[in-house]
Amino acid sequence: MSQRILIACSTGVFLSAGLVFLIQPLFARLLLPEFGGSPSVWNTCTVFFQATLLLGYCYTWLSTKWLSPGKQIALHCLLLLLTLAQLPVGLRFLESDVASTSPAFRLLIMLTLSIGGPYFAVSTTTPLLQHWFSSSKHKLASDPYFFYSISNCGSILGLLSYPFVVERLFDLDAQGLTWSIGYGTLVGLTIFCGVLTARELRDGAIASSDNNSDELLIDKNSSSAAAPKMAERPMTSLRRLRWVVLALVPSAMMLAVTTRITTDVAAVPLLWVLPLVAYLATYINAFARRPLLKFERLLPILFPALMVAAWMSLAGPGSQLRAAVEIVLFLICGIVLHGELAADRPSTKYLTEYYFWMSLGGCLGGILVGMIAPAIFPSYVEFPLILVLAALTQHECPAGGPGFGWKVARIVGTLLLCGTAMIVCFVHVWASTLATTSQFVGFAALGVCFLMGHPRGIALALALVLIPAALLPGTNSLARKRTFFGVHEVTYQEDAEIGLRLHLLAHGTTIHGEQVVAPAELRKIPRTYYVPTGPIGEALTLAGKEKASRKVALIGLGSGALMTYSKKGDQFDFYEIDPAVRDIAEDPNLFTYLLCGEGKQRVIIGDGRLKLAETKEGTYDVIVLDAFGSDSIPIHLLTAEALDIFMSRLKSDGTLIIHISNRHLDLEPVPGRYAAERNLPALAASKAATTQLELAQGQRPTHAVVISKSEKLIAQLSRLKGWHPPRKNTPLWTDSHSSVLDVLKFE
Repeated sequence: MSQRILIACSTGVFLSAGLVFLIQPLFARLLLPEFGGSPSVWNTCTVFFQATLLLGYCYTWLSTKWLSPGKQIALHCLLLLLTLAQLPVGLRFLESDVASTSPAFRLLIMLTLSIGGPYFAVSTTTPLLQHWFSSSKHKLASDPYFFYSISNCGSILGLLSYPFVVERLFDLDAQGLTWSIGYGTLVGLTIFCGVLTARELRDGAIASSDNNSDELLIDKNSSSAAAPKMAERPMTSLRRLRWVVLALVPSAMMLAVTTRITTDVAAVPLLWVLPLVAYLATYINAFARRPLLKFERLLPILFPALMVAAWMSLAGPGSQLRAAVEIVLFLICGIVLHGELAADRPSTKYLTEYYFWMSLGGCLGGILVGMIAPAIFPSYVEFPLILVLAALTQHECPAGGPGFGWKVARIVGTLLLCGTAMIVCFVHVWASTLATTSQFVGFAALGVCFLMGHPRGIALALALVLIPAALLPGTNSLARKRTFFGVHEVTYQEDAEIGLRLHLLAHGTTIHGEQVVAPAELRKIPRTYYVPTGPIGEALTLAGKEKASRKVALIGLGSGALMTYSKKGDQFDFYEIDPAVRDIAEDPNLFTYLLCGEGKQRVIIGDGRLKLAETKEGTYDVIVLDAFGSDSIPIHLLTAEALDIFMSRLKSDGTLIIHISNRHLDLEPVPGRYAAERNLPALAASKAATTQLELAQGQRPTHAVVISKSEKLIAQLSRLKGWHPPRKNTPLWTDSHSSVLDVLKFE
């Protein structure tokens, strides 16, 4: 029977973890058409999933603490059966009178009605099955924490299977049904584990001190010697706090690294999966019965790695070497801190409480990086802060190894890293910037504290090196705004010889707008993707050219460069989801494009798809879909349902212009397939700068697709160089079925 309990509990833990990582992207896809891509949607969803997960762990802890094992098993089995009433999973809407209240409240209620019960039950599975297994007579029962490695293996499988398998093979309805079947299987498996545990209790295979205690006998013959030792350590508030911090730092670092690499290096879709897989792998390693890499081996290089990270901070944003160092550092910190967390695990008496504090730490890390940091910091300061916090978790600075040779290497390495950095900082100190001065002092302190083996001093020195440099703007910065969409910064470039001054709008390292502010006569000439000889410029110039006035909708504002194409009598409506972008575009000290057009303009804040759906059919002559940055691909704007909305808002001769320039995705076949399915005339063009004028205008390689109800416009564009029928070698994207893997570039 003990072997059956091991197999059943292992399967249940593995399946539940996979279901957790399948349901979150599923509901993200379900919510997009209903709520759009607003950050409040994702923040609310994050709060729901994190809060529900924490409630599940809290329920497990308190129920095993206050109830006898038999009563707790009965209660949980009843709870599981009740949650089956919410199957199959899917969006469940409120009545209209209630739905008219706060959108955030409506979303929370909708998630609760749709998935609240099953998700809560799934979140309880890992700690609860471990607790039940610890009641068995199995030889591993005294140290069941290896189940956490199994759980994270299931998480990785669920994480990777969704984009690579599930999303490609099944539509949303089929995904919901498949998940429901998996959940039903989990319910049956969990009840089976409960029955086996209850049978052993009834047969007297377990001893309990009383009905109000969850303390279970520890197998004296267990192969694990660590658990009895840990059980001897007293449970204190400081110990619990350390559990929280050791779980918080890697969680926060994982999210911070994800933000950095997707913003600064390569905004490849699904790139966020890699840090998450690494994060889960460190947990697998830490809680495995035989860890592949023991944290004690990496502990001596933790502080040298932090010093290397400080040194690499001198490299500019977008440095791929810097990103690689940060990823390696994240792995080292994850292995060390999660290893320390696993080494400090208590006896099974406190198992469920232990998992609660771990969950709290992970939840706080996500809230810190995902919600608090974007609200209070003007730039990506959270990663340096987390590095400082990682240093503070260490009570001592390991020497790294015995012997004279190691000491010499330590001194030489310190001198090379800190000395070189101090020289670089000293060169820039003459600019008298606070950031470089702080770095100079910080590197000096870092070297001294490291040689002295003072961990708190190292943490303070890291703060001096990293935080001011990340927090303070550069010398050429004009404005910086941070929202939940990222950091928007306006900088300037000057060429004193020809008297040219440029203002540039960047999101991370991606330029989203550019304007000449001097000489003044060049201000009205659009640049980058919007030059008159580019695909967007050509299409927007010709579309409705013969009309005395045009009504144009533009999804995506940027710097407002497309306003320069407005003629007298035109009405240009910009739909922009991020208010910070509107503030930047409307500031005449930064950009004046919105003042350069002859027509009227207005800026409407909100998701472009949802806002256009509120307008009347046949409203616009032209719609320009320009919401595609290389770092954000709003799939819900390219589905058949979304394109149907856009086409219906066009007049009988209206035109849809789609800007699809992207470094990592070949999006041309998506609207191409749609146009073929709807039997609509369409053309595509991809152009780069070829003439001296285009080079002087800063033209960038631009890719666009035009779908028009006007055969005349299509004929006009077809006569221009570079225009061709769009490719359509991809399935039709719908709200229920799409995959970016179909359009990835592998060049």
